[in-house]
Amino acid sequence: MVDNDLRALPIVDRILKGFRGRVVNSVKQPGFTFGKELQMHVIEIKPNAPFRSPETFEETMQKAVLFISDFLHRKHGARLLGTGMHPFLRLEETGVWSHRHRKIYQAYSKLFNLNQHGWLNIQSFQLNLPYSNDQSGVKLYNLLANVCPYLPAFLASSPIYEGRLGEDVDNRLSFYKLNQREVSPVTGDVVPEYVSSFNEYRQKIIEKYSSEMA
Repeated sequence: MVDNDLRALPIVDRILKGFRGRVVNSVKQPGFTFGKELQMHVIEIKPNAPFRSPETFEETMQKAVLFISDFLHRKHGARLLGTGMHPFLRLEETGVWSHRHRKIYQAYSKLFNLNQHGWLNIQSFQLNLPYSNDQSGVKLYNLLANVCPYLPAFLASSPIYEGRLGEDVDNRLSFYKLNQREVSPVTGDVVPEYVSSFNEYRQKIIEKYSSEMA
C-alpha cells in the first residue's frame, strides 16, 4: 500500500480495524479474504475456495483488488502497488506485524534477520495446484521444477529498490535467495531438484532443513 507519492503505508492494522472495529488477522468477503502479511504495508488476498477455471480466478481476484483499492482510496487516500518489490522503500519505513499471531514472526526473528529487503520488501503470488496421489504429485512437482528457471525471464518486476537500479532485473529473487542464509537448505538453490517420491522429498529436503533449524 502506498500514498500518492508512492511512499509505503504500514497501516494494515488500521485497514483491518476499519472493517471489524478491532485489529484482526483477516476479513472475509464473498469470494475472497484479505488480511495481514508479515510486512505492515502489504495486504494478502486469497480465495475462499479453490478455483475451477482460470476465468473464475481472474474474475474473483480482480473483484478483490477493485474492492480493496476503492476502500483504501476513500478511507486512507492509499493505493495498491503491485510490483515484486517496492521500488523506493527503505527498511525503516515499514515493520513486522505486531498484533495477534506476532509470536510466529518473533520465532522467525530468532532464526533469521527480518530487517532486510528479502523479508520486509518482497511481494509474491502463490498458486496451489491439486494432485490426487503421490505419483501425480511427484510428476507435477518435477514438471514445475522445469518451469521455475523461466519464470523470472518474463515475470521480473523489481529492477529498482531504494530508489536506484539494482544489479539484477529481478532483485526480489536475489534478495529472496539470501533471506534465510542462516539455514540455507530452506531455500536451497530456489529452483527445486527433481525427486522420485514424496519419501525422497521428505528425506532430502524437509528433514535436512528441519534438522538444521533445530
